[in-house]
Amino acid sequence: MDPLFFKPNKKIGRSTIRS
Repeated sequence: MDPLFFKPNKKIGRSTIRS
């Protein structure tokens, strides 16, 4: 759950947070 992951891409960020 890194902010750098879902910061540039909101779509990828939501998937990462759900995973």
